[in-house]
Amino acid sequence: MSTTTVEMPPRPGFIRVKIQYGEHYQLFDMNSTRTLGGAMRRFAVKIKHELAFLRFHYDETRVEEGDTPTSLGMDERDTVGGNIIDVYLMQIGGGVSCVC
Repeated sequence: MSTTTVEMPPRPGFIRVKIQYGEHYQLFDMNSTRTLGGAMRRFAVKIKHELAFLRFHYDETRVEEGDTPTSLGMDERDTVGGNIIDVYLMQIGGGVSCVC
């Protein structure tokens, strides 16, 4: 038996924001002037990573906790995949080592 998830449209006056990391994602309906910090922290808990080790990006712009949907230029009419914040795990190390 298969199940189908139906996504409801955002509430009037709110902006739908999708935060995604790999196969994991979470939808948030946010007031346009509310900071994204709370949503970022909730998503970090959901994927079981510390917020300090995650990097959030929207349209090639780094998202900080104090940013709002309005400050990032998100549009409340763009509900089909435009307000997507991509999450990356911070890379530690990876530098070149040379044994000369």
